[in-house]
Amino acid sequence: ASCYDQLKDYDQSLKYFKKYETKYKNKPSVIIAIASIYFKSNNIKKADKWFSKALDLDSSASNWMINSKYGYYLLNCKGDYWNALQYFKQSLNIAKNEHEIAESYKCIGATYDKLGDMDKAIEFTDKVLEINGSDADALNNAGYFYLTKKEYKKAHDYLQKSLAIYPNGELTTGNLGICLYEMGCYDESIQYLKKAIYELPLDLAHIDVGPKALWCYASILIKEKNDYQNAVFVLKKLIKHKEFDRKYASNCDEIYYSLSRAYSKLMNFDLALKYLKMAKAIHPKQIYLNQIQILKNTMIPDFDVGINKLNEENKI
Repeated sequence: ASCYDQLKDYDQSLKYFKKYETKYKNKPSVIIAIASIYFKSNNIKKADKWFSKALDLDSSASNWMINSKYGYYLLNCKGDYWNALQYFKQSLNIAKNEHEIAESYKCIGATYDKLGDMDKAIEFTDKVLEINGSDADALNNAGYFYLTKKEYKKAHDYLQKSLAIYPNGELTTGNLGICLYEMGCYDESIQYLKKAIYELPLDLAHIDVGPKALWCYASILIKEKNDYQNAVFVLKKLIKHKEFDRKYASNCDEIYYSLSRAYSKLMNFDLALKYLKMAKAIHPKQIYLNQIQILKNTMIPDFDVGINKLNEENKI
């Protein structure tokens, strides 16, 4: 069951965990494992049921597995960060070996990240690395935390160390692509982003990495590679992302503007105008107003040429 879990074959994992549960009735550690598999396979209703069953069987604070797994569920599914932190702290208090201690530290660090305390997130992640400096997940977490703090050199070093240990880490590959983008290393960045999105593939549903990786990749395609067809495909994928409105509430006009520019380069002026108006509706920036005028009145297909013409007319 555990091997199938690692292979992400959750149907087979459930099959064997349930055989185990049939043999050892009402064993909390097995029930919590089944709940976790349902959570990983996005069957939240059944995950709730099995987590409740585990907590009913063992409501004491002495079971590390229950505290750890239920805290992880609250953190990643319910968004209940404060209560998740309490379960992780309890798991740390009752941890019996280095593995359990390190996992508790790791989860506490990840929770502080969600609570917005990046210094605490880094502090507890460093504790994991003091126990095991080759923990690829902890190295990726540290890289992501420094990336969030815009300390790109530190982020790059941690992410490279993580990939050296686990070369196919999809989140690490995505994070490294984003980091290199922020550092202006576009040719290197696009290699990692492309690999993360198309080859591994990256868990695009991941709110912290998926949308940002798509946005960075599309930006490079437009600004550096002039690959407007693929840019349109990637930007539409980003707009359909379930976290798009929440993640890009303040600057989604830039994404609509990029789509408009790409469609203009592809000579599809109707869609270019549509997305430009959507950008203007969010933020009526002067550049959007100018380009709407270009598309509607001058019928010049290329934005750059149109802006030059508009500037010349203004001078005259």
